[in-house]
Amino acid sequence: MMPLHSQDLARALASASQEAHRLAHPFLATEHLLLGLVAEVDSGAGNFLRRRGFQPRKLRSAVRSLVGRGVRPSETEPPPTLRALGILRLAEYLAQGYGEPVNTLHLLWALLQDRDCDGTRLLIDGGAEPATWMAELEELLAEPTRRRPRVFTFGQGDRPAAQVAEASRWRERLLAAGERLREKIVGQDSAVERVADTLTRSWAGLLGAGRPMASFLFVGPRGSGKLTLARNLAAFLYGDSERVIRLSLDEFSDELRALRLLGSNYGAPSEQEGVLTRLVQEYPYSVVFLEDVERAHPRAMEGIHQILERGHVFDGRGQRVEFRDNVVILSVAVDPEFFEREAPVGFRLTARDVITTQERIEREIMPELERVLRADTLGLVDEAVFFPPLGGREMTELLRAWTRELTHEMAQKRNIRVSLRPEVNQRLIRRGNEMGQGAGTLRRLFVRDVANSLARAMLENTIREGDSVEVCEVDGTIVVRRAGAEPEKPGKRRRPVRQASRAAAPGEPSKAPSEPDPDSERES
Repeated sequence: MMPLHSQDLARALASASQEAHRLAHPFLATEHLLLGLVAEVDSGAGNFLRRRGFQPRKLRSAVRSLVGRGVRPSETEPPPTLRALGILRLAEYLAQGYGEPVNTLHLLWALLQDRDCDGTRLLIDGGAEPATWMAELEELLAEPTRRRPRVFTFGQGDRPAAQVAEASRWRERLLAAGERLREKIVGQDSAVERVADTLTRSWAGLLGAGRPMASFLFVGPRGSGKLTLARNLAAFLYGDSERVIRLSLDEFSDELRALRLLGSNYGAPSEQEGVLTRLVQEYPYSVVFLEDVERAHPRAMEGIHQILERGHVFDGRGQRVEFRDNVVILSVAVDPEFFEREAPVGFRLTARDVITTQERIEREIMPELERVLRADTLGLVDEAVFFPPLGGREMTELLRAWTRELTHEMAQKRNIRVSLRPEVNQRLIRRGNEMGQGAGTLRRLFVRDVANSLARAMLENTIREGDSVEVCEVDGTIVVRRAGAEPEKPGKRRRPVRQASRAAAPGEPSKAPSEPDPDSERES
């Protein structure tokens, strides 16, 4: 059985992982692969690079200047990015043609194939000519056999266990992406399916080199789940739901402010840096969520067009900022009534009567979007995803999910078992429909009426640890009571009794303990 990876490549990959950890980077990327190749003195690629003037210390400094340093090292081994895994897979394909295990020369050749990656950019900045170098590497690879590459199919071989596990983990996660995202997103199964299919195409390398990992156009009314899906996508890809760079392009609606999005070559240093470019440099592996893009100034849209087309932009200082390891989402808010335009006159649509088919929505709304946004920019996004407004059934599912989270938290932190009466959910949904704005408004009502009521009851000591309580509605008000107790009328709480501070004089009738002291009443 022929091993897939040689010993020198295994050492180079281990060195690459150490370099990513040393720089406190959360992922192993192409620049770390290059550092790992240079670090192996006795490897073919290490000798090849050192003879051409690339030394570890100088190259490490160039990496810090290009991509910066992280905040703190990861506690676990940094996983490779999808781009790095793709380059490793390309190196394996090349080695198969020569009928030999993958070594560092194969990896360097595969790295040079992707001229948009940071590793190759570092080589080009150092004077490398990718086409010439690739020809030289092919000569070195052909020397042992002096024959042309042939198609060679391996049986089962040995890869480094960490890479096998990581590649397998990514494949399994992507296969289950739709199911995992649907667990977190209520009522938007079609939207989740489109996002999951696009991630699969990205894994397969079918979205085009030199562009963002994936790009989407999210269209739907406010409160339909666009931002929620973006946050869960960040958790799925980067392990952190907070790795979302959220900007409203309404703030860049005039020409002067539009220049601040990517930076201008005049003005203060902060203005030269750019708002978006600075954030992406601080969080290179993140979801970029740009909402209200229909309100952006054409100058701002021009910068977004460059990001989608090239995968990078230059800020006002002339520094190149990469977006190839980011997911870019353009979000457009539309009126909920748009999805009801085909409803029969005189009838109110239910949750499932609205236009929900992605293809029908796309056919209806894309012409209008092209009139508002640049048609060529819309043509660059990998997928358009549409979010119909949530109906009563979806709102009920959301309330059940939030209730489960709240009851679990109360049980864990306070040892209090909580249940909600059905009329509470009905009241929240009714008020949410009256106020509009979808799930966001419903969430605020849930926190205000349910979570705040529980917190106030604990503060007033009407419920204690170990109690079983229920939240119910009494005379139009949300109240909290112990399970099985009669609900107390709102506003009718009995004032606590304060005992008299003096003893009764001899011969003076004693005061009943249940009667409040008039002096105490005045004091209170």
